[in-house]
Amino acid sequence: MLEETKELMLSLKQRWHSPAGKAILEKVLSAIRLQQPWTSFLLTLSDVEDVLNRRDLQGAPLSGLELNNVNFRETTLDFVELRGASLEYADFRGAQLNHADLSGAKLCGANFEGCLMVRANLAGADLSNASLAGSALTGANLVRANFSQADLTNAVLFGAETEDAVFDGAILTNTRFGKFAS
Repeated sequence: MLEETKELMLSLKQRWHSPAGKAILEKVLSAIRLQQPWTSFLLTLSDVEDVLNRRDLQGAPLSGLELNNVNFRETTLDFVELRGASLEYADFRGAQLNHADLSGAKLCGANFEGCLMVRANLAGADLSNASLAGSALTGANLVRANFSQADLTNAVLFGAETEDAVFDGAILTNTRFGKFAS
C-alpha cells in the first residue's frame, strides 16, 4: 500500500475513535438498522464534505456487527472494517468498498451490483447467492470466499487472489479474470 494511501486510511479510521465520532456512529447505525435517513448525523464528522452525497462511512469500525438487510446503496465505505459482520441481503448497489475488510463476513444474498471493490479483502467471506454483477474486484483478496450461486456477470477480477474460492453454480458470463503484468 502506498504511503499516501496508508495516511488516508489512518485519518479516516481515526475520526471514528474520538468520543464525538463514536456517538455519531452509534446514531448512524441505529438509523440504518431502522431504515431511516442518517446522513444528517455526519455533518460534524471530519472529511465528510469530500463525499458529495454525504453517505460517508469510510474507515468505520463495523466488524462483527449484525447488519442484515441494511441499505448501504451508493455509500462510500472505503477502508471500512466489516470483518465477521453479518450483512445478509444488504444492499450495496453502487457503493465504494475500496480497501474494505469484509473477511469472514456473511454476505449471503447481498447486492453488490456496480460496486467498486478495488483491493477489498473478502477472504473467507460467504457471498453465496449474492449479486456482484458489474462490480470491480481488481486486486481483491478472494481466498476461500464462497461465491456459490452468485451472479458475477460482467465483474472484473483482474489481479484478484482466488485460491480455494468456491464458484459452484455461479454465473460467470463475461466475468474477467487475469493477472497483472509483471
